[in-house]
Amino acid sequence: MTTDRETIAHGIIVELTSTTGQFGSTLAAALGLPKKEVNSVLYADTRFVRSADEKPRWYLAGQNVAQ
Repeated sequence: MTTDRETIAHGIIVELTSTTGQFGSTLAAALGLPKKEVNSVLYADTRFVRSADEKPRWYLAGQNVAQ
């Protein structure tokens, strides 16, 4: 089953509003979706920014990103 990208993005926004700086795998688990689907939205959508870490943490654009 695939979920529409905007629905996934909305779920990510809800999660990151609650807890900033989450890993993609954590977001995927919280949304009950494959990490691949969540990552495809995270990397393509400018509403999300990542830390420079080897294993990036994700934030909403405008939130303070840990360096």
